[in-house]
Parts: sequence; C-alpha cells; structure tokens
Amino acid sequence: MTDPPVRPALEANLTSAEFARWYWTVVELRAFCRRAGLPVGGVKRDLVERVAASLDGRSVAPPQPQPRPPGPLCEPLLDTTILPAGQRMTRQLRSYLELRIGDDFRVDSHVREFMTSSSGTTVADLVAHWEATRDTPRSQPDAQFEYNRFSVRWHAAHVGGTPAECRAAWFVYRSLPLDQRPFPEE
Repeated sequence: MTDPPVRPALEANLTSAEFARWYWTVVELRAFCRRAGLPVGGVKRDLVERVAASLDGRSVAPPQPQPRPPGPLCEPLLDTTILPAGQRMTRQLRSYLELRIGDDFRVDSHVREFMTSSSGTTVADLVAHWEATRDTPRSQPDAQFEYNRFSVRWHAAHVGGTPAECRAAWFVYRSLPLDQRPFPEE
C-alpha cells in the first residue's frame, strides 16, 4: 500500500499544475498573495486565479471594484416591496418571508438564482417563485461552494450520516489531490 501524496507548500517555486491539484484555503491563498505582493481582496476564485497566474509568471488584471449591494429594504415590508438589483437576503427580508411562507421557507438555489437574476421584482414575485419551485430538483451548488457540493454528495452516499461525520470526511477529502478524491467534480 502506498502512502497518500503529501500536499506541497504554497511557495513561489510550485508549478501551477501542481497548485491546481490541491485544495487551498482562503487564508493560505491570501498569505501567498501578501508574500508575492499581489492584491489580497476578492473571493476565493479571484485568489486562485491570481496565485495560478503568479506561479505561471503571468500578470492578472487588478480586481475590479464590485458595486455595493443595496442596504436594508424600507420598512415595513409588504408583498409590493420592490427588490432592487443586487438585493441580498437580509435578516429583515428572511423574517418577512418566514412569516409569509411559514416554517418551510429556506434560502435555496432557486431563491438565490431568482434574487441575483431579478431586478425590479417584488417580494410577492419572490414568494410566487419559491412556491413554484418546490417540486423542482435542487441544483448543484456553484463550484465556489466546495464544501456544500461535497456535503450534498456525501449525504447522498451516506444516508443517516451525521454533520460531524460529514465534516470529518471533508477534511480527509480536501487533503487529497483532485485526481484521488472519491467524488470527482463534474
């Protein structure tokens, strides 16, 4: 039996191909960026792109400032309240939706997709969309939600498994190179 491969240190002499085989935390990626004099802002996918480009000797365009999302909605919330473009799920909006829909309300992929792709719709439109998508299969979480993607697949394969067991399996999973993981990415 062979020992599992050991993840290399994230240093400037690492090849981008070897870098891409492994899981890196945002903390590790930002630390590399600081040492390399690269910007440390942005989401994980931005950091991964920046590190890979640096390891390849390529330059990467500086991160573009993101528009600020709208703040809280004006009280009181009503079904006729307009959701501006980029509106996030605030506590205030979630509370209203839980009162309006009931205890079954959950922010799922259908709700997230509706909120990111809709502009000028109302809270009533969001409620109608939530109700219309209840029998629609959940989509796979986006690639940047690596743990969420893993946990969906893990729980499907380990019916009755506990969250603690899933987290323990996640730490083992992410310690392996991509080509040796039990759930290859689609």
